[in-house]
Amino acid sequence: MGLHQHYYETPGYLPVFFAVEDIQTSQRRTMEYLIEMGIDPGAMVHSLATPPDEIYQLVEEELIESSLATKMVD
Repeated sequence: MGLHQHYYETPGYLPVFFAVEDIQTSQRRTMEYLIEMGIDPGAMVHSLATPPDEIYQLVEEELIESSLATKMVD
């Protein structure tokens, strides 16, 4: 599973304060959904720290600890 920051593909069309509000709202909704699904919202730390043009790939231990996966299979 790969994670990265929220972003807009066409910057400049939305005033900054609306863009920030929209991103924060999206992050809140994502965290609420993770919690609802029983997944550790701490997994979002990686998405918040990873630039939009990069991907952070969770390793097996992170997938299990966050409850994004229950076990790994070959």
